[in-house]
Amino acid sequence: MDDAFLNGVGGIEPEGIRSSPALITVAKETAQAADTIVWSNIVKMWARLWPGGQNNAIWVANGNTIPQLYEMNQAIGTAGVPVFQPASQPAATLFGRPILFTEKLPKLGDAGDILLVDPTQYAIGMRVGISLAISQHLYFDSDELAFRLRVRLDAKSLWDTALTPAEATETISPFVQLAERS
Repeated sequence: MDDAFLNGVGGIEPEGIRSSPALITVAKETAQAADTIVWSNIVKMWARLWPGGQNNAIWVANGNTIPQLYEMNQAIGTAGVPVFQPASQPAATLFGRPILFTEKLPKLGDAGDILLVDPTQYAIGMRVGISLAISQHLYFDSDELAFRLRVRLDAKSLWDTALTPAEATETISPFVQLAERS
């Protein structure tokens, strides 16, 4: 289900966050090295997040982004301050918001390797009646049981498009991803 909620294309499967018509893709920096994440990428992603979703926002990233996050810092004078806070709390944080790692997003450097989302703007509908069936007959010869779990659900963004505020030049959305950097 996690994969469908992130990457589903709609139709007979859920519309994933990365397929949402409201998804905003933030461009890489000029001359940014391939397969990197830099502080200005994170700042620009935060700037494109719908302000009403900042208190609910979470980061979701592929686990192979971790080395980039550990090396990222905000320059202050001739020194810098780390911006990624490893799991000293219940979850690691970036920009003060939790960051969850998953193998279900593209690898480092590909579009969507890191997302900033407000999950309250994504609807998941589950049909009542999850069914679990067990058969001792299917694998009778090997003394094994077969299990079947049936779940009927769908999911979709609550937004049909990104929003262009009256007093802004760039769109905002509850779903923001970083563009390819190769």
